[in-house]
Amino acid sequence: MKRKILWMLVSFLLVASLVLASCAKEEVVDEEDVDEVVDVDEVVDEDDEDVVVAPPVGEPQRGGTLTYFYMSQTDPTIYDSHKGLWPSMVFTTPVLDQLIMGDVDQYGPVRGTGEFKFLTWDYIPLKYCKGALAESWDVTADRIIFPIRKGVLWAAYGKEHVMPVRPVTPEDIVFSLYHFIDEGSAEGAPGWLWTRNGGFIDSIYAEGDTVIVETSKFDANWRNWIAAGWCCEFYPPEVFEPGVDVSDWMNLVGTGPFMVKEHVLGSYMAYARNPTYWDTAVINGKEYEIPFIDELIYAIIPDESTRIAALRTASVDIDFGISAMYEETLAQTSPELVKYVDLAKPLVMALNMRSEHLANRNVRRALIMAVDRETINRAAWGPGGDHNTFPIGSDYPDAYTPFDELPLSTQEMLTYDPVEARRMLVNEGYPEGEEAFILTCLLSAGNPVEEDVAAMVKAYWEAIDVTLILRTVEAPAYTAMTYGTPLEDRAGNYDCVVQSDAGHVGPMAGLTNAFHPKEVSNLANFVDEYFTTQFDYALTVMDEAERDAIFKEVAVYAYDQAPYLSFGSARDLRYQWPWVKNYYGEKDIGIFYFGPLIARMWIDQDLRTELGY
Repeated sequence: MKRKILWMLVSFLLVASLVLASCAKEEVVDEEDVDEVVDVDEVVDEDDEDVVVAPPVGEPQRGGTLTYFYMSQTDPTIYDSHKGLWPSMVFTTPVLDQLIMGDVDQYGPVRGTGEFKFLTWDYIPLKYCKGALAESWDVTADRIIFPIRKGVLWAAYGKEHVMPVRPVTPEDIVFSLYHFIDEGSAEGAPGWLWTRNGGFIDSIYAEGDTVIVETSKFDANWRNWIAAGWCCEFYPPEVFEPGVDVSDWMNLVGTGPFMVKEHVLGSYMAYARNPTYWDTAVINGKEYEIPFIDELIYAIIPDESTRIAALRTASVDIDFGISAMYEETLAQTSPELVKYVDLAKPLVMALNMRSEHLANRNVRRALIMAVDRETINRAAWGPGGDHNTFPIGSDYPDAYTPFDELPLSTQEMLTYDPVEARRMLVNEGYPEGEEAFILTCLLSAGNPVEEDVAAMVKAYWEAIDVTLILRTVEAPAYTAMTYGTPLEDRAGNYDCVVQSDAGHVGPMAGLTNAFHPKEVSNLANFVDEYFTTQFDYALTVMDEAERDAIFKEVAVYAYDQAPYLSFGSARDLRYQWPWVKNYYGEKDIGIFYFGPLIARMWIDQDLRTELGY
């Protein structure tokens, strides 16, 4: 039985609007009105990606409430994202800042040069970034220096029971880094970043207005670990003092554009505007204090159909992640919606290289060649997806290799040819007309798309005399047999496994997850000396362009070894109502760091009224 949503502030509007929507809406918006928010299909690259944008109109307006949905359908527990990354960080990002952020005003689409689209939630090249809590950064092999921005305040307005409003100090930044490294558990065992425990950090201390991180070596992941990545949110010490309840979100204090105002379980998280937020936005050449809106509401809606209804009836102003299956319906019921199209993380089937038959590279290549990946992509997610987004997607162009630039051997492997695939198996000792071998595919219960994809692979492999047994287990058993088992002990747990976290857009996370022997999500059990040596060397290269060139080369090399059968990515849709201004489809300006994006948006109240909402 689905849990009933008590949506408090939003519920009345949702129910009322659903009733109104059930009646035929005959009001037609004049073309003159739509000219201001007309959907403009822009071909942003040769991949024919249809990004629809609404150009900025007039001067920014202040005030109003913006209701949105980002990623989490469930309530957060504690506000300490250092100890509980998910879903805490989704709810803390309007409140907390990082040291570095993507510079959308200078490099983003429409408002900037358009050099970078800011769709890579897991990594943004440093050349497209600017300082946030740190004014800048200087990196050498033995230290990282962060001059801390002056005049930034911990916005404890209405939270005097926790701490006073006061300036941020370099000592606060040092505290937060120590808290993450020594007490955090979201990204590794406590203390794992210290050199003495195999990491790269020797010490962290404040010196004048700067924070200095002494390092034993250069590690290209420094930004993700301490400046603008997983759990890189900065807290004042007071919010972790004894007696302060970290499960009470009213105790959270930060420097970001918003402050927590109210949390209603199963309903919403409400935020108020931070009146002393440090950042500004440049719009049409003019600099403005932000945020523009007075109130921000995160709608917590577990049921997807309810989410769609909330968007369709304008109870939600912007939704950052809509399944492509609703695209046609939304186009019919709510044609005024502005749509942005991106690609989700790829889905793959890991081929266990410790399995008897799959230890043979030619066998793995034959199995990949026997599957029509494009057809599966379309069947699983509908039209408009891309079956060639693994291991690095086109949203990170500096390390991406288009299909027609791949080596001929890789192109052949990825081209559907069941006749050649069966011939290859014959050459490897599996006579035609006989069952070649039997494989078992492990699946986690409750993932119907993954089950459907595996069933389609089963049918394709039957055509080349390979039998695939689908074994579905509950999530705890699945985790124990995959991520919970060391690589060297997985041989008997499965031959294949459908996996959604092998690939990322950015190269460091994507290549690590899929191919590094120290990574538990390397479910193909890929161990290759050349790849590991080159990849680890790339992490020591300080020049980002040189490093990306190495990532690009080893990504192609590893994929050509055939450890994964990739089905590519579904279309990932983001929708906004046209009265939401100054948003152009960006996903993040850091890892789960989108509060400053929302701070740049404003609500055109007149347009909302004109459209009947």
